[in-house]
Amino acid sequence: MAQVRCESGHFYDDKENTRCPHCPVPGLNLGSVKPKVPKPAAPSLPGSPFAQRKTVAVWPGRETRPSGPDVDPVVGWLVAVEGPAMGRDFRVRWGNNTIGRLPSQAIHISEDERVHGEEHAFIVYDPRSNRFILRAGAQRGLVYVNENLLVEPVSLEPYSVIQLGATKLVFVPLCSESFQWSFDEARQA
Repeated sequence: MAQVRCESGHFYDDKENTRCPHCPVPGLNLGSVKPKVPKPAAPSLPGSPFAQRKTVAVWPGRETRPSGPDVDPVVGWLVAVEGPAMGRDFRVRWGNNTIGRLPSQAIHISEDERVHGEEHAFIVYDPRSNRFILRAGAQRGLVYVNENLLVEPVSLEPYSVIQLGATKLVFVPLCSESFQWSFDEARQA
């Protein structure tokens, strides 16, 4: 993986992206275009949670795509507001998300040498309870939530501030009381 730095100072993998994914696309103006929120899906047939083909709405004017066990939806974000990764955002996905410095981690904060390479911390999204849990990893690196040392797993509240190494991250949930993915019951198995 070759990390490239764009003119705005963002780092990205030039093998996965032809341009910086953090910078706006020149000339692109979405105006008032908003994504359609999917309608709740009908319950699955007994015995097979994937028996019915479900779809997830995408931007207007584009086809919908099938969803199911191979879809790994974004359920929230971490946004670096302080430290070497300041300005970057990190996607939080379904289930268990490892946080560390190496690319093998679901959330990798490569710029901060004080973040442990692997499993510095974990963010877990539980679709059954529709909540996010933060827990410290098995490494020596400390984790703070809203300036308090994380000793036991804690439920994350929207806009909680998480500190790992020299990086401070703000937690921004997508899934909440207002929104959940419509194929939750299929993924809970």
